[in-house]
Amino acid sequence: MAILHPDSIKMNFSHTTTPERVVALEQTVAEIKAKQANGPAFAPEYRDEEEL
Repeated sequence: MAILHPDSIKMNFSHTTTPERVVALEQTVAEIKAKQANGPAFAPEYRDEEEL
C-alpha cells in the first residue's frame, strides 16, 4: 500500500513509516541469526517500558 500510494501514509506519529519498518525487521533478523549461531537455545529479551 505504501509503495503504491505513498501519500496515503498520514499517521506517521502513531505508525512507523515503511523505511522504519524495514530497518527494524532487518535488525530483528540479524539479532535472531546471531542468537541462533551462538547456540541452540535462545529466548526473547524483554525491555523496560522506558526503553521503548
